[in-house]
Amino acid sequence: MKKYSWIVALLLALSLAFLGCPNEPKKTGGGENDVREWELVFDMSEHAGIQALSGTLTFGTGDANNPIRPLVRAAEDAHATFEAVTLENGKVGIKYTTKADWGVGIDLPTAAFGLFGGNEAYPKGDKIVVTGEYVTVGNSWAGGNAAQIHFNSKLGGMPVIIGDNKITEAGPFTITIDELTEADLASIASGDAPKSLRLEARGEGNVVVIHNIVVEGYRPVEVKTLTAPVLNDIDGDEASWSAVDGASGYKVYAGEDLLSTVAATSLNLKTALEGKAGGTYSITVVAAGSGTKVLDSPKSNAKDYVYAPYVAVFEVDGTTLKHTNPRFIKHGSWGTADLEIEDGVATIPEGKQANFAYVYPTQTGFDINEWDFVELKLTTTGTIKNFGYKIYPSIDNDAVAGRTGALANDDDATIKLEIRKIPEGLGFQKYSGATAGVDDEEIVIEITEAVFSKGTRYNITLDGNGGAVTPTTTYLVDGTKVANHLPVATQAGKTFVGWKTDSNIWALDSTDVDSTFNNATFKAQWIDAKTIAPIAIAGTNVTAVSPGTVSNATATSYDYASGGYGNGFAKFTLNLGSGNVLANLDKVTFTVKVTGSDGGWKTVHLLAATSLSSNATTGSVGSFYINGSMGADTNVTVVIDKAKAFALTGSTLECSLFIDAPATATYTISNITFAQNE
Repeated sequence: MKKYSWIVALLLALSLAFLGCPNEPKKTGGGENDVREWELVFDMSEHAGIQALSGTLTFGTGDANNPIRPLVRAAEDAHATFEAVTLENGKVGIKYTTKADWGVGIDLPTAAFGLFGGNEAYPKGDKIVVTGEYVTVGNSWAGGNAAQIHFNSKLGGMPVIIGDNKITEAGPFTITIDELTEADLASIASGDAPKSLRLEARGEGNVVVIHNIVVEGYRPVEVKTLTAPVLNDIDGDEASWSAVDGASGYKVYAGEDLLSTVAATSLNLKTALEGKAGGTYSITVVAAGSGTKVLDSPKSNAKDYVYAPYVAVFEVDGTTLKHTNPRFIKHGSWGTADLEIEDGVATIPEGKQANFAYVYPTQTGFDINEWDFVELKLTTTGTIKNFGYKIYPSIDNDAVAGRTGALANDDDATIKLEIRKIPEGLGFQKYSGATAGVDDEEIVIEITEAVFSKGTRYNITLDGNGGAVTPTTTYLVDGTKVANHLPVATQAGKTFVGWKTDSNIWALDSTDVDSTFNNATFKAQWIDAKTIAPIAIAGTNVTAVSPGTVSNATATSYDYASGGYGNGFAKFTLNLGSGNVLANLDKVTFTVKVTGSDGGWKTVHLLAATSLSSNATTGSVGSFYINGSMGADTNVTVVIDKAKAFALTGSTLECSLFIDAPATATYTISNITFAQNE
């Protein structure tokens, strides 16, 4: 078949994708049975962009122009790690390791592999071949199937696997889709955006190395290179440029480094350069293409920008230290595109939600370890919907670690927190979202001051009581809770269940610190380590405690409707067996689906006692947050607080999964299993 070599050369020079020629398809047969001659569209083994990479890969999620275009990673950093690896043949492949129980891997987006390299669907008849090695078969994904990798044609909900494409054993593999059918294309189209085929591994600890991905099929080729934007004079910290027709977005460069990719025609350079050294940067802009048919533009004209890094300002006021110019930063993966942040002010546009945080200063001369508390002074303008704040344990951790309060509308507020509970800062998450039938307004949160102070510290000693512990001395602060401040001790053949003083004071989450802790000694408490087979609870063993109701009970699941906040709950019997105690177990897992009206986050309490009454807080041995707006099966794990469970010595206990929920919601709960960590 005749090849248009000049087009191929042009594409290799300007794009990371390798395209076939634009020949008209050669057909044999007739009618619906026409067969198209295959043409190479993408072959990773000959992919110049891949071969130039080494070490950790940088992906652009959802962006066809990411550094390994047109592939897109199908997970954030919290769910998988990705890196480039050198294969035996000297080529470079992609290795990913899963850390989540849903589909993580590589997406082949319609936007890149579609008929025109735009948003059109894959053409019928495409052939796809993936080769690689399943290095490690990790834990199975939620649903009980064996750990596996496969081609999933539907990203939302349960996977729709094309053909017999499950791989469940370690070793080399080849996955082949001989021909995409109309049914396959319909499945892709019905999935969540972005529309994609996904090569995924479900479960935790699966390690996959992809050697090569080949997509073959007919593609008409009409390559267009976008014109370069015109960068205006930089106004203060704001860079702006002319719009380019057909651009999918814009890439802003500082020198040769990609600074940011944005949809708008402007960027705050001060925010974008956060963390970089001060100095003069040469700024240019590239109009981003939309796949293999529309290529990136050349760089714009250059403008110089002088960047002066942020420096915290402090005032000493007696025994406190005031941070007088505190500021917010964007945080997490949700809602940051529309969020505006200027110094100490965060503006959330109407009908939007956002994540932002106050992070402790890190400059020389400020030692966060000298301080025990921080008070954040805030002013809120506008009507807040569902606005709360959360512990922000890590700059890379977007998980809900604990809801700690709420902010009022159009008012001033002071939040006082113990610094050792939030070692990096305080995060604010997702808040002013649109409400049906309501005119949502802009929300402005201003942080005016952060005041650091010291408390009374009580030195304590930790006695391993036959086990090992590091450190052996630490301190607690008057007026706080013991929670999360004491380490875990270890001893061969024993299970650590917590710390207790000789005067029988347990170091529980609810334990208040006062002067009785001064120079106190906490001893590690132990029980014999035992291996207990997972204990599954049947739905038919569940009963309601008024005013909650239980219905549709089957052998594996039941529907439960609460009688209102803090009221009725459903209970079930747990038979531990002779000689076992609840503290031998680590967690309870279950699946829950919410129907009816119950938006927002709710707390799941694991209750356990010899006999449970209608008081839903009695016997709480663990809790966890779930999103009450879930309309699909969601897997939940509640960790058992061993110190609280230590006193429950009976072999038969009554337990409950009580969910703080209004009576209008119904929870379908299934697959309740008490187990030890693997």
